[in-house]
Amino acid sequence: MGEWISELLNQEFDTFVEDGSLEEVGNELVQYWKMWNRKEFEALADLLDKLAAETKAIGSVTSMCQAQSADPDSSSEESADEVHMELMISCLTLLLLT
Repeated sequence: MGEWISELLNQEFDTFVEDGSLEEVGNELVQYWKMWNRKEFEALADLLDKLAAETKAIGSVTSMCQAQSADPDSSSEESADEVHMELMISCLTLLLLT
């Protein structure tokens, strides 16, 4: 997972991370993905809020979790995938800020 994130950062943002943190970031993303798939939206939102507070990030990504938790069947499969990808990108961004 760390190599994939490294490739993504390099290709999309022309950025290299050399501190060895990408494997940890990858592990966190996998944990968040598993929670999402188990529909543990509240626990995931709590973790993301804690992470946001620790990094003093502006805003919160929990609204995506809350919206999906409130009505998970209201969106199409494509829309759910888009929300999932947005959540993963937000997680990655917050993790990189720590």
